[in-house]
Amino acid sequence: MDQVHGTSIAAIVHAEEGRLVLPADYNLAVATDHNGAEVRRWQQPGDPFADFIAAVRAGDPQQLSAEIREGHLSAGLGHLANDSYRIGERASVDAILATLAAHPVALDATRRCVAHLVANGIELDDERLTFGRLLAVDPSAEAYVGDADAESLRRGTYRKGFTIPEVDATGPRPR
Repeated sequence: MDQVHGTSIAAIVHAEEGRLVLPADYNLAVATDHNGAEVRRWQQPGDPFADFIAAVRAGDPQQLSAEIREGHLSAGLGHLANDSYRIGERASVDAILATLAAHPVALDATRRCVAHLVANGIELDDERLTFGRLLAVDPSAEAYVGDADAESLRRGTYRKGFTIPEVDATGPRPR
C-alpha cells in the first residue's frame, strides 16, 4: 500500500488551513498545515467506537472519550462524502481532473487516487468512476446550500417506527 502523508491506511481530511490525518487504529491524530508542519497531535488510548457503545449502554455521557458534538461533526463528514457520491455522475478521469483544476487539494488527492487504482490494475479508460457532486455547506445550519438533491438526502429516510423527530425550542414533533 502506498504512503500518503506518512500513513498507508487512514482518513485524511483536507481543509482550508491544512489537513488532519487519522490512522486506521484511531489512537493518534495529527493536524498539519499545508507545508506538513505539525500544528497539534492527539493521542487516545482505546477504541472510540467501543467507548461510545459502552457509554450509551451505561446511560452515562461521562464515559465518552470525546465530546459528543465532536463525534457528531466527525460522522457528518462521512455523510457529506456519501451524499456527494450518491448524487454524483459517472465521468472519465480526464473530465474529473478538468473539473477539479480550480481545486488544487482535491486535484492532488484525485491524482493520487487514480495512480493508486492504475498501480493496482484497475482499468480507467472509460467512465468507470463516479464523480461526487461538489457541495457547499452552511456549518451553522448543518445544511447544504443551493442543492435540493443533496438537501433531500441530509436527514435520510427511515422506516415507520425508526424516524428521527424534528426538534425545536418547544420539543420534538414527529416527521
